[in-house]
This record gives sequence, structure tokens and C-alpha cells, in this order.
Amino acid sequence: MADFPEGDQALAFMCAKAIYPQGLGNDSITGRRTVIRRGWPSPNDRLLLQDKQKEVDFVSVTMDGGADKVVSAPLYRSWEVTDRVYPNVILNFTGEYVEVVFPFAEKPVGIIGIWASEDRKKPYVYAVNAEDTAQSVVKVLAGLIPGSSADGAMLYWPSHHLEGRVVGYGKSECVERRQRVRYRVSVWTNNTVTRDYLGNNIDVAMADQDWIKTLDGREAQLKFVGIEDVDNMQNQHIFRRDYLYDLIFDIVKIEWSAEVLWGADVFNQSEDHLRLDEKYLNISKNALNILHSINVQKDVVDFYGRMKINQFGIVVE
Repeated sequence: MADFPEGDQALAFMCAKAIYPQGLGNDSITGRRTVIRRGWPSPNDRLLLQDKQKEVDFVSVTMDGGADKVVSAPLYRSWEVTDRVYPNVILNFTGEYVEVVFPFAEKPVGIIGIWASEDRKKPYVYAVNAEDTAQSVVKVLAGLIPGSSADGAMLYWPSHHLEGRVVGYGKSECVERRQRVRYRVSVWTNNTVTRDYLGNNIDVAMADQDWIKTLDGREAQLKFVGIEDVDNMQNQHIFRRDYLYDLIFDIVKIEWSAEVLWGADVFNQSEDHLRLDEKYLNISKNALNILHSINVQKDVVDFYGRMKINQFGIVVE
């Protein structure tokens, strides 16, 4: 989980699913309009609550300050590979020649390494980008390898027996901290019957979930803490009930890295054959981060539908 506000949003979406099981465009379980929002109701919201003819209820989700706590986590910070992106580029070697092939319709991905069999400590490396063609890759490699030439998708390096391979990327994660944050889900309405009905349905929906999906595609553990009735505004015809929940989640650091391309050795970073590696590898990592974000958004949409928080902090579709 990336940050605390994502817990607010996840809980707000959970409340919306409980109150509008057929979607926000359909009737709520009470038949009344219920506004779900992050943060406290505004003064205008409270005026709406007091108007019984409007039949508008509110559910707010806020962090409960002072209840945050760092939870015990492993004493060591170990990295774990959680995902891989496999290469889809093929190299066909024939003596002094190597052909670069993009056999699939999807965008190419992979890190190409080529070297001469008589000098395996000197690979020439290129990270393929989504906009590349086989011809553009060969052209770059020919510019890296002295004495070589490009002919379409074929690279020729005279007097050298060529070898090489293509590798992909791995996504590694490390737990930086385990955190418990308390949230307050408050039901605001102008009659106690509606408060009980809304509150009970939210509580049952939450009780059915030990883990909830967070907006970074991960999950947080959900624990019930308690219930409080807050009736100090009943003279204004406002009745409130608070449900307290703890979310326990990990603060995670994510890194993308290339798979091992060739045998380990000591290299001088200024050497020409590694000159483009860092530049294009960073471009490829940025593309992988974008791909990861898209996949995360797809997971969240699958779980919460098209819900989002608008500029006023209200859950909408």
C-alpha cells in the first residue's frame, strides 16, 4: 500500500458497494439518496441532513488520529521477486551473422546481449523499447559493435563467431514498514431507523471481509474495533453512528531489474559497449512501471467497478 489516503478511498468504495449493490446509478438499499465521502460532511451537507423533505443521508470515512501504530514485521528487509516480464524477441545466430526477429504481434520487450565467442567478457547490450522494430535494433547494435554492419534485421560482424541471448525483467518488492491505521466510518442521517439500517448493512459488509483491495493493487487486513453512537446533534435532527476499523498494511518499495544477461565480471561503466545500456534500460523500466500501473488499475476496476473520488471527496462513478 502506497500511502494512508488509499485506505480512506478503499473503505469509502466498500461502503458504496454495500449501500448501492446495483451501482451508484441505481437506488440505494434505503431508497433514499446516500452520499459517501472522504472527510467530514461540510456545513452545507449538514443543512441537507436537517431538511427531512430532502431525504439525504451521508457516510463519511476519515482517519482516526492518534491511533496509528507500527506493527511488528520481519527483522530483516529481504527482497522478493513478485512478477516477471518475459522477453518476446528472438535472436537467430549463424556464425558471423545474427538475425533479430519480432515474432509476436504485441509490443516487443527484452534486453539483448551479443558477444563474440572468443571474448565473452565484452557483451554489447541494448534494451528494446515498445517503439522499436527489428531493423532499428540492428542499427543500434551495429553502432555499438565496431566493425559490424546492419542489413535490415541482420547484423554482420566479420571474423567473429557471434553468441548472445535475450532476457526480461523482474519486479522485486521489499517491505519497508508494516503499519496499522485506524479509520472512522460515520453514518449521518436525520432519523434513527435509517441510521440503524445503513449502519448494520455497512457493518455486515465489512464483517464479511478480512482483507480488502487497496488502490495500489495490494491488499490490507481489515479488523473491526468498535461502534460509537454520537447524538450530541440530535437537537438539530442529526443522528450519527461511528464504526471503527483498523487497516493493517505494508509500506512496500518496488524495483524493476533486468535478469542476468551474461556471466559475472568487473566492468568499467565508461566502456563503449555499455554506453547505451543505462539510458535505454531506464526507458524500459519506465515503460514497465506504466504497464504495472495499468494492470493495477485493471485489478481495482474489477473489484470496485468504475468508482472514483471527485474533487469534493465524494464517491462517484
